[in-house]
Amino acid sequence: MSEDIPDDYDSWTDYYNSPIYHVRHEIAEILDNYSSYFTSFCVYFNMLHLFILLQKPLRSSSVFIIMMQICFFELVYFSSKFYLRNTFYSLPSSFEICPNNPCLIIYLHSEVSGLINDVSRRMFVCLMVQMALIRTIAITFPMSNWSQKFV
Repeated sequence: MSEDIPDDYDSWTDYYNSPIYHVRHEIAEILDNYSSYFTSFCVYFNMLHLFILLQKPLRSSSVFIIMMQICFFELVYFSSKFYLRNTFYSLPSSFEICPNNPCLIIYLHSEVSGLINDVSRRMFVCLMVQMALIRTIAITFPMSNWSQKFV
């Protein structure tokens, strides 16, 4: 146990009765209720962003190409989140594969969507780091010919 917390402190009871827990719970409930709206806003915003980035003058720079890839993977991620949220809750509750045996029911669309979420999230984070690295090199060595090839 930590030195900061006294021995007679019942952490779980005090935490669940604290006003901080209730505020966090209310905020989480509000965000959960409006999650579909936030996700659809992100999908539409990324579609607009991707449409702008696909214009001919912007396709020549490596930074804009990476931005297009980031936008594409964010679009895939948020579309998958939207699909998973709206289809998972629409499945009937009496859906059973193994009526006699207690078994783990695996929803294929849930697993595929989870895989798409994980891969696309990792991809756009890696691409963001790559874009930041290219911009850092271009700013650090502004007069070098090899750094201007990236930009």
